[in-house]
Amino acid sequence: MLNGAPIVRIAAQFQISPDALRRHGRSHAGAAVRDSVTATTLSDPFSLLAAVIETAERAQALADAAMSAGQTKDALRAGDSVVKAAMAIWTRLGVEREDILRQVENTKDIAAALGRVIRDHPHLAEPLAEALETRERGDLAHEIRETAAAALASIEGNKS
Repeated sequence: MLNGAPIVRIAAQFQISPDALRRHGRSHAGAAVRDSVTATTLSDPFSLLAAVIETAERAQALADAAMSAGQTKDALRAGDSVVKAAMAIWTRLGVEREDILRQVENTKDIAAALGRVIRDHPHLAEPLAEALETRERGDLAHEIRETAAAALASIEGNKS
């Protein structure tokens, strides 16, 4: 799971349910990630930085797998780990916390505004989704398309 393999395939391999595997991942993934960081020599800044980067990549793989499996809450938890790892890297590189927080706030505001625009104007979703796919963000493109489809269904339902 830490390497991003699909949960359904891993569950089938061990003849367990995907839900059981997800529970196992939630219970033990945090420990595995922590172990990978503490296993490095903390006195060597390059080893620590490499471990944090590896942790962020593993958390991103978990987020992607969870999103692919429709587990939005798990994806958000893993995404939070990615953010924490990124903050550790930024701190090590001397990026100020205020800069990071300002960028996070800007990103949240942009995401909220885009969500509102897509709900109000679903026809704008496809060009945005295509642009995201060119940036290899098919996961976000999928979310945009789902939001637009729900908005269109709501509009059609209100017309009836």
